[in-house]
Amino acid sequence: MEWLDIVDERGVPTGRTADRDRIHREGLPHRTVHVWIVRKAGQETQVLLQKRSLNKESFPGLYDTSCAGHVPAGETPMQAAQRELQEELGLCASPEDLAYAGSIRIRYERFFGTKLFRDNEFTDVFLFRPEVGIGQMSLQEEEISEVRWFSLREVCDEIRTDRHRFCVPSEGLETLIRFLHLCPGKFSSDPAGIPDRQDRPEPMPTEKDRQKKQKGAPDIDTDRPLLL
Repeated sequence: MEWLDIVDERGVPTGRTADRDRIHREGLPHRTVHVWIVRKAGQETQVLLQKRSLNKESFPGLYDTSCAGHVPAGETPMQAAQRELQEELGLCASPEDLAYAGSIRIRYERFFGTKLFRDNEFTDVFLFRPEVGIGQMSLQEEEISEVRWFSLREVCDEIRTDRHRFCVPSEGLETLIRFLHLCPGKFSSDPAGIPDRQDRPEPMPTEKDRQKKQKGAPDIDTDRPLLL
């Protein structure tokens, strides 16, 4: 059984824990990590996506973030990112191999079959620096059926109108694209300095966010426009 830290409204562990089933049954706030792997193919930027196993509870058979997972109780986001890369893709990563790209908040409620799945994540987003090929990876078969390179622009364009292939969070792609624009030499930026959660600035609300708050709408929005 996997135990996770319950966090407060800034993503800071409260000292309380809960098992993963309860976390998603009750929609308790918890921490996750997303790790993106990208490459240049000519003039095109490509992103590696994993196809989720058909045995997954949520979004089975859809293409998702390169690597992602929960942060178990007592583990740091950096440690979780390193562990997930090793477990899911068979890639060994040092802290210097991972660039902190930002943090996002993901909230939604959705039925998968007859079961209601409540997600309430504080997610730290990382970029894996080393260049790597699919042939160097060893996939965790119970989690992933395959990995594949996609045009980053293709993914961004498609998820605006169609979610039949991709379940990647638009907020995660926005964070990745913003980071790549700010740090185009992805191997040269400083990997250290993931700020303490309580020291991170709150994201500025958009006009759409303010309108949703006025209408009492939920926080989650998986279809926000993407930066390109």
